[in-house]
Amino acid sequence: MVFRRRPKDDEAHEEERVVELVCLPLWQAQLVLHHLWEAGVPTTMSEGGLGTLKHWANEPTARLWVMEHRLAEARAALAEVVDP
Repeated sequence: MVFRRRPKDDEAHEEERVVELVCLPLWQAQLVLHHLWEAGVPTTMSEGGLGTLKHWANEPTARLWVMEHRLAEARAALAEVVDP
């Protein structure tokens, strides 16, 4: 993945790392995005194509991205609204 890890010599920018939180159907991702914002977790969304090997394979999907140091907080907020 493009946004996953940087080399160890770049630790000064650790708080700027962005990681994928979840991939959801587009309609659901928009609702979850607003919930995360309301929970105080800065989140961004990128729209993708059709899902692959998922039960929503015929629907457009979106990926939600958060700062790596906020990942645990984002997962907790995500669990409030999405079943695992």
